Amino acid sequence: MKARSKTLLLLAGSVLAAMLVAVFLRSREPACDGRSLSEWLEILVEPDWADLPGVDSRLAIRKIGTNALPYLATFLTYEAPPWKSRFYRVLDQLPDAVVPEWLSVDRSELRAMGSIKAFEILGSMASPAVPRLAVLLNNTTNKELTCRAAFALAGIGRQGLGPLLAVVTNRQSRLRAECLSSMWTMGAEALPALPHIIQCVDDPDTAVARTAVGLIGGLRLAPEQSVPALARSLTNAAPEVRHRAIRSLIRFKAEARPAIPALLVALDDPFLSVRYAATNALRDIDPQGWGTTHSLPVPATQTRGRRPRTRRVGVSRRFRPATA
Repeated sequence: MKARSKTLLLLAGSVLAAMLVAVFLRSREPACDGRSLSEWLEILVEPDWADLPGVDSRLAIRKIGTNALPYLATFLTYEAPPWKSRFYRVLDQLPDAVVPEWLSVDRSELRAMGSIKAFEILGSMASPAVPRLAVLLNNTTNKELTCRAAFALAGIGRQGLGPLLAVVTNRQSRLRAECLSSMWTMGAEALPALPHIIQCVDDPDTAVARTAVGLIGGLRLAPEQSVPALARSLTNAAPEVRHRAIRSLIRFKAEARPAIPALLVALDDPFLSVRYAATNALRDIDPQGWGTTHSLPVPATQTRGRRPRTRRVGVSRRFRPATA
């Protein structure tokens, strides 16, 4: 019991010291409408923490502007110390009623998450932070920090693409899939990266290929380039890549019609999930002709010595619209 009491006192003292340091640093931060940058970042992640209704944390971040950049980059580098992990494990064993909410949340972690959102809010205004974020992106010892830097760069927009593409095109990097994932929210800003994303569709790393085909569907850019790449992915050896490629084709709707021949072949995929996805894709991409049957040859392995025949392959009755 004495050892446990000493541990709790030590942890409590550490928390108090950390709070005093946080108060000192927060007093030097830029502020807006009576709140410090840290407070606005916490509200970005936890809007219920705002004590007044109608508080616009996004507008506050824009008002603070580039003055926030040095602090945002610093907040991103947060890594929970071992003592704090132990402290929260002790709290988890206590009833919720005796643990105040402010103590049960790692506010430094909240600020790190809020900083990612803040970079997205500032967009191109945050481009001066790109060099420092690029250094964080190449941190090889802390994957969580690297992922935060990737999403921050993507939030900045086109100016942040350079460091991301440097990782994506480096086949020795283990963070290529994470950097691709960070581009989901970029929209048209990611257009210059599209040729590199399409190259990743054929990557031997399944995680990279799967993320690339999903990203193409999420961005929905340049169908004349994207749709053929997705159709080509339907021959990928990994079923999860084929399935993800079909889901991405659905997002292009009628613009994905050039992929219909590949989708018809996918109706005979050995994996049920891929066959169902192909069925649904044909319905969404070609709503006028999705119930039409198509003649496809039966593979020789299925004839079992019988005379080769032609099987009628169409959309499963499971997915056909109900008739009146």
